Amino acid sequence: MERLKFYNVDDKYIEYLYSIDNRVPFNKNNKRPYIGIILEINKFKYFAPMFSPKQQHNKYKTNATYIKIGEGLGIIKLNNMIPVNIRNLRYIDFNNIEDKKYKNLLIQQNNYIQLNTDKIREKANKLYQFVTNDNKKFFTDICCNFKLLEEKCKEYNSND
Repeated sequence: MERLKFYNVDDKYIEYLYSIDNRVPFNKNNKRPYIGIILEINKFKYFAPMFSPKQQHNKYKTNATYIKIGEGLGIIKLNNMIPVNIRNLRYIDFNNIEDKKYKNLLIQQNNYIQLNTDKIREKANKLYQFVTNDNKKFFTDICCNFKLLEEKCKEYNSND
C-alpha cells in the first residue's frame, strides 16, 4: 500500500465545489496551507482535510466523521473529504517549511498517520458507505455530498 502523503488543494477548485455543496471547507489563504491526505475511495482520489489541534477536539465524541491524530495533534475530518484530480493538488514537502514548530507538528502528524494508514482508510470507506449506500441521516446531514461532488469533479476536470 502506498504511503499517505500531505497535499493542499487548488483554491479555485475548492470554491467551485463549495458553490455546489457548502459543507466543503474553504482554503484559508494564510501562511499555513489547508492540508490533507489523499485516500482512494470508489475509484476516486479523495482529499481528507486535516485541522490543527484545538482545545475543542478533546470534547469530541468518537464517531465515523473524523479521526483524532494522536494525542493533541489535530484531526482528519472525513466528513469534509472531497474528490479531487491530481492536477488540483500540490504535494507538501516538509523540507520547504521554514516554521520549525509547524514543521515539527506536520512530522508528528505524519508519523501517526503512517502508523495508522489502514485504520484511516477503513474508517473513510465506512463513512463513504454510510453516506452513499446506507443514507444514514446523521451522516448525510454533516458530510459532503460525495456522489454529487464526484460528478462535479469529473466535469471540472474535463473542462481543463
